[in-house]
Amino acid sequence: MTTPLLQGKVAIVTGANRGIGRSVMELFAENGAANIACARRESPEFTALITELVLRHGVTIEPFFFDFENLEAVKD
Repeated sequence: MTTPLLQGKVAIVTGANRGIGRSVMELFAENGAANIACARRESPEFTALITELVLRHGVTIEPFFFDFENLEAVKD
């Protein structure tokens, strides 16, 4: 078995709960990267997706919820 391409790497993914951001988070997880998943809103579906990816690929995914348009939220 080969080592996943991104094992030991950490990816910061914005817009991780839908669209391109979600696809990128999934691809990085499939390739062994830990993810810092940034999303605007928390939802049960997003939480379930993170759990599924963690269990399937053995990676860590740390979700953060904030709006990039809110500078104070980004700083926090």
